[in-house]
Amino acid sequence: MKPGDHAPKVQLGHPSRLRDEHGLRVTVFVLGFFILFVLMLTHDEIAQDMVARGMIDASQTEAAELAIGAVLFLFWGALTVGVLRFMRRLHRGPGKGARG
Repeated sequence: MKPGDHAPKVQLGHPSRLRDEHGLRVTVFVLGFFILFVLMLTHDEIAQDMVARGMIDASQTEAAELAIGAVLFLFWGALTVGVLRFMRRLHRGPGKGARG
């Protein structure tokens, strides 16, 4: 490495796509969906881990699984609404009203 060179930066995604507002939002939406998907796959184990750590009683395991699943489902719905609003805004283009 030459004295004037900088160390490469670690970036999530292609730099030219992340420079604009839209590319960054799409990346955040995709990451959000991925994280929620993984949490939905493991919500049973999360509830069992809560029992093992003594956070909840063993009789409350099913209720905890349902509660965790419901919260994750609400987050999934919120992300979906965010994506739909984002797509509608992109479809309308800049300078158009918020309602149409």
